Amino acid sequence: MAASPDSSSLNPFGNNYDRIIATDIACIVVAIILFSLRFYVRRCLVKRLDWDDWLLLAAVICFSASCSCDAASWSALKNEGFVKGGPRALLLLSALRELYVLQSLFVRAAYSVFYLRIIPAELGFRWHRRIIIVVFVVYATYIISYGFIMLFRCGTPANVINPHAACLSTHVQGILFNIGYCCDAVSDWVLALVPMSVIFRTVHSTRTKMSLISILGLGCVASLIAIAIPCIDNLDTIEATQQENLSKSILLDVLAVVEALLAIVCLCLVALKPLFRACVNRVYTIMSTHPTLPTITTRLDSGFTDRSPSHSKPPMGLDQALESGQIDHTQSTTLHPDYKSPTRLGRNTTSSTPAAQTPNVAHTEKQAPT
Repeated sequence: MAASPDSSSLNPFGNNYDRIIATDIACIVVAIILFSLRFYVRRCLVKRLDWDDWLLLAAVICFSASCSCDAASWSALKNEGFVKGGPRALLLLSALRELYVLQSLFVRAAYSVFYLRIIPAELGFRWHRRIIIVVFVVYATYIISYGFIMLFRCGTPANVINPHAACLSTHVQGILFNIGYCCDAVSDWVLALVPMSVIFRTVHSTRTKMSLISILGLGCVASLIAIAIPCIDNLDTIEATQQENLSKSILLDVLAVVEALLAIVCLCLVALKPLFRACVNRVYTIMSTHPTLPTITTRLDSGFTDRSPSHSKPPMGLDQALESGQIDHTQSTTLHPDYKSPTRLGRNTTSSTPAAQTPNVAHTEKQAPT
């Protein structure tokens, strides 16, 4: 069903194909730059690569390929016209859908592996880990099934441009489309809120806590976009013999691309803290040797870096685990003071008096290797 004649004025992209093509290109550039920075941090600064890095690499490749197919499909409609370029656009959109399924699967897998690595099961967080595993398994099962159904909805992938082929009804396709984005939204919310509860209980630094929660909050923004997509009218049907106003399709396309990009951006930003710290330390070194900038040097010394000997070797907590890829389960001070772990209580009962526990813990921390 064609959109109303004035529907192009309801969104900033209108019926302009150049804008969606430019959006696709910009999203590819942003995703590649951020992942390159993350890979540099993990490979050169942290010197450790894990499964989530490789899964995110696969997701970025699929995302770039899907954006390329999207831009090519709109370019075909723009340059060759609707009748001549329509069949090619449909084939490219079918390939785009499968690449989007793979990209979504790889991104959620990378999130799950990342959270399972940094959330310790030994400190009473087993149910957090189980929730992440169950959510990912359910999401992966549906998204893979959706990909296969849409790939063979007309019998063979090539029949998608055959007007005489018997295909799955558009009503059923719309239902599957809406369920898929609802699954995206639910998984984004769960994979953001569960780690937030762990951060509140394990990270002492308020500044680190707020920075991590802000980054994870982008995942909630992505989920809001995923919810908005099904709420908008379904994609206008592209017929190979009739030109239509595709302003709604362009708007939905932009939202889908931005939603996929935000999921990648969150996972890239959360690993860039060592790079920010290295840059701040370099600025501190430059400013400290400059005789005319005492105010900036003092601010860097007091606000951005702490070079006092007592804080030169802090115990590893969840914020350090985000950088190194590992978490030290032997440090009792990584937990929030209000959190009481049964394991820790059992271990501390060997002391004769409560007053004797504090110096023992402090002495252990000073002697622990960094």
